[in-house]
Order: sequence, then structure tokens, then C-alpha cells
Amino acid sequence: MVRLLYRALYALLADFFSKNYTYHASAITFSAFLVLNAVVVFLGTVLKYVPGKEEVVARIYELFPEASAKVVDFLVRSVENLTVQTQVLTLLLVVFFLGNFLRTVEYAFAFVSGGEPRKIPLVNYFLPFIFGLLLLLYGVVDFAIGLLPEVLKRFHLYHPLVEPVLETIRWAVNYLAFPLGLLVIYRTLSPVPLRPSTTLGVSLLLMLLLNPLKGLFTWYATNFLVKNLVITPFAGILMFLVWLYVLALALLLGYRLILLLDGLKERRAA
Repeated sequence: MVRLLYRALYALLADFFSKNYTYHASAITFSAFLVLNAVVVFLGTVLKYVPGKEEVVARIYELFPEASAKVVDFLVRSVENLTVQTQVLTLLLVVFFLGNFLRTVEYAFAFVSGGEPRKIPLVNYFLPFIFGLLLLLYGVVDFAIGLLPEVLKRFHLYHPLVEPVLETIRWAVNYLAFPLGLLVIYRTLSPVPLRPSTTLGVSLLLMLLLNPLKGLFTWYATNFLVKNLVITPFAGILMFLVWLYVLALALLLGYRLILLLDGLKERRAA
């Protein structure tokens, strides 16, 4: 298995330097920036309706370095009291930009795999609703986990093991949310079939690699960018864009790694 992974990583680096991945990463970054601008406004208007919204907000901010999270938090709180009409309009913008973003990712996957993207990408406009429902479900589950011990105590059904079990469930949900989201994106938008086990494994690997990298971004922003008073207003936005670009590159390299591992497994099985 170690030898297989080594061969895949070597082929991945060789492929990265021989192909123009950075072009597609830039396109994904710009498209993601449009999405997130609309999403931030929309979140500010609807999060007040989500149970346990503070936990949901905290999980969202964990995706970004600290300096960028502060910018997002400021924008979200500044639009909390927008009208219902603005909420509906922003939702339409979110769906449109998300569909455009997913189409951009689909073309990038087609470039990496040598396949053909779908001619009519209807699924790209259904995925935003699916992810929205999953976000709502996540908020409900997190709220229920926090409330359940109090309910059990009230009905005299509480046991000391309840809270450790619930915290384990909460940890598992938080830990698997990101890789499962990547699994859905990879398998839905890939023009070629992918093995679920390989896709989930690479998604977990990306999560483990990106977490310390996010910490490095936070350290750099805190110790270099934010301390410079001249560029403080732009520091969070700068880190935000660079972080999106890193995520886009990681998305493409992860996809290529899945293809390489699947190909090596097929050759070994033949």
C-alpha cells in the first residue's frame, strides 16, 4: 500500500508540473469568491432561523484562517436584518453562482481526467438545495445533541455515559462533514466513475493536510499582515483569496490522486 501511494504521489507531481492546473484553480477561485460573497449575505439573513446557529457559524468559520473569518463574521452580522425580499433575491444569486461554481469545477475535472462534462448540468443547480438541507439538518442534529441531556434529566432517564456518547457522536459528525461533502462533489461532478473507498480516503487525507496549513495561514496573517496598520483592511481579503486558491489546487490535486490510485488498483487487479 505504501509503495502504491508513493507511485501515485510521484505521478501526481509529474502530472501537476506538465499540465496547466493553475489556470483551472484560478477559475475555481474566482467562481468561489462570487459564491461566497452571495452566501455571506444570505447567511446573515437566514442563520437567525437555524437552531443552534452559534455552533453552525463556528463550524463555517473553521474553514477559513482567523483573519478571513473575522471579515466574514463582520459581513454576516452587518446584514442580519435585511428584508425578506432581499433574502429571496440573495438566495437566487447563491443558487446561480453555486451552479456556475460547480460547472467550473466540472470542467476542471474533465480537464484533469480527459473526460467530457455533461451537456445539460441540471444537477449543478440541485446540489445547492441539497447542501442547504444538509446544513439545516446539521444545525438540528447539533441542537438536539446539546438539548438531549437536559431532556433526559427532566424525565429522570439520565445516565453519566450519555454525555460522552453524545460528544463522540458530535465529534464524528464534525469530523466527517468535510470529507463527506468532498465525496459528494467528486462523485457527482466527475465525468468518469470513481471508487467510493478511494474517494473517501483521499477526502480524509485532504482534510488532514489542510487543517495544519490553515493554521500556518492564520499565523502568517496574525504575525505579519494584521500587524501592519496600512494594509489591515485588506489583510483578511488577501488571505481569503489566497486560501481559496489553495483549496482549489487541493481539490484538483485530490481528484487527480483519486484517478491515479483507481488506475493503479485496476492494473494490480488485472
